[in-house]
Amino acid sequence: MASHEYPPVISFSDNFAQFGTGSGDPNIQPWLAPAYIINDAVSMTRGKHTISFGGEIRVAQNSALFLGNQSGNFHFARGETSLNQVGGSPIASFLLEQVDSATATFYTSTNVDARTKGFILFAGDTWRITPKLTISPGIHYELDPPPLEAKDRFSYFDPTLPNPGAGNLPGAIAYAGSGPGRSGRRFPEDTWYGGIAPRVGVAYALTAKTVVRSGYGMFYDNANMPGWAGGISQDGYNANASFSSSQGGTQAAFLLSNGLPSNHPVPPNLVPTFDNGAFAPVYRARTANRLPYSQQWNLTVEHQFTDRNYVSASYVGTKGTRLLSQIAPINVADPRFLSLGAHLNDQFQPGDTQVDGIPVPFPGFATVMTGCAPSVAQALVPYPQYCNTIAA
Repeated sequence: MASHEYPPVISFSDNFAQFGTGSGDPNIQPWLAPAYIINDAVSMTRGKHTISFGGEIRVAQNSALFLGNQSGNFHFARGETSLNQVGGSPIASFLLEQVDSATATFYTSTNVDARTKGFILFAGDTWRITPKLTISPGIHYELDPPPLEAKDRFSYFDPTLPNPGAGNLPGAIAYAGSGPGRSGRRFPEDTWYGGIAPRVGVAYALTAKTVVRSGYGMFYDNANMPGWAGGISQDGYNANASFSSSQGGTQAAFLLSNGLPSNHPVPPNLVPTFDNGAFAPVYRARTANRLPYSQQWNLTVEHQFTDRNYVSASYVGTKGTRLLSQIAPINVADPRFLSLGAHLNDQFQPGDTQVDGIPVPFPGFATVMTGCAPSVAQALVPYPQYCNTIAA
């Protein structure tokens, strides 16, 4: 363990209560998140026109101190004491020290200092063309560069970077910043400069008591990032050792009294192969800074019957594009391989070149995979050197 200052987490399947939180002392883990906003707008009237324009600058910091999971997290399930997943008990597995899965974090950088900026310009005009007709065109421009780490202590998954520890298959860890072993970039994405958002509104008085209004507009969201740390991971600076059961959950990851196995990465070690056999760090696609947006439109008809009574009927539509989600991970096997059934759990052994007709994905696959079993299912994913599904 990296630390014994706090009790480890002992958790169980089947809704049994867990012991411990693993979060460390909240009194020594401040979370600074100041935000600064500067904006201004000018409005003027010229004849039939009311013109407005202005802008906004946003600067935000998300500086978190992480000390959790240094004592480890040990999970117990029924599989290890079952007969091919029939019966079994997580409590029995605990008493027999049969750890189903476990994680522990080793830190050399406990602080993530994420920084973001945003810029907005806008202009609009309310043009009273006639006493009955008013048109309100406008335009917004938004620039929201991707978050970065103030000291470039940032590592991320690059799906195109050759991985020398996995037979040069694509998919490895890149490190932000300049210099040897660095990517030459402060963040993975290309900054998107196309955030132009037109808007227009129209109001027309059919009669003295009947008005028709309509409008259309585009509205951008900001460049949100996954996780609590502004989309910043620090694998290589820190290490999250993880171990899982095998044989479909019937073979324990290790015995509790033996402690964590020693075959896990030890930080600091800024190499592209750092997470091989375990879990890839945050994935921020090269095109991820193209901002999500919605298009909204409406049509409203209002009619006044008396000084106290009127009727308003509206149609409102909205369409979202590039909305944030994690429903399409990139490291999952093609569903057509489900036809292999139970053979998906068969495992590669050192020296195997194929199992069940599936070739070994790279040399040393059986020994490299420590965070999950070197199974046939794992060999069939696009990035078999990583155990997680890698959602952007």
